[in-house]
Amino acid sequence: MNDLISVIIPAHNCGAYLWDCVQSLLEQTYPHFEAIVVDDGSEDDTWKICGQIRRQDSRIRIFHQENRGVSEARNRGMELAGGAAADPEFEADVCAGPAEFLGYIRHASFVATNSFHAAAFSLIFQKEFLVFAHSSRNARLENLLAACGLGDRLIREGEEAPVPARPVCWDGVAERIRQMAGKSRAYLVRALAGGQQENGEDRHADGAV
Repeated sequence: MNDLISVIIPAHNCGAYLWDCVQSLLEQTYPHFEAIVVDDGSEDDTWKICGQIRRQDSRIRIFHQENRGVSEARNRGMELAGGAAADPEFEADVCAGPAEFLGYIRHASFVATNSFHAAAFSLIFQKEFLVFAHSSRNARLENLLAACGLGDRLIREGEEAPVPARPVCWDGVAERIRQMAGKSRAYLVRALAGGQQENGEDRHADGAV
């Protein structure tokens, strides 16, 4: 039985946090894995850091390609994977497994992140937080924070983080979330009612033919 797990890490201009990402893998308790880092034509020091990482642990495999996008990088990693199972969804800004990730946020006094999911869990656990803009995910982050009235939590490139940041009014956030949930329910009710009405009209038309 092949118990090797392959973790695919597409990397593009992520030199600032690639080392932390791989280090979190090396600290996991399951030893039988390989990490395949595919540098997707980075213009920063990502490839240099890949070389440093490879020298640290033989389980790290690194590959370079011209910039073709994250999907192509993932696909190449899958082709190169030697494990019985592969995780193509791992990304270079993920620095812990699911349990550790939630545990870190649950027990944190303050969260500083560039991850959409970390921002979402900060809202769930009501943790004070700041989000630093991530070029490939700004839209999702901006929409989430704007919907919760927390647009000032997003720190864009070149901006300085407010110290200290204003406290979050969690009652206000909870009210906004309730309003969003209510709108979502109303939309679903209308959509379902419209579908049922259309089905009824179709059945009526079929009977009249």
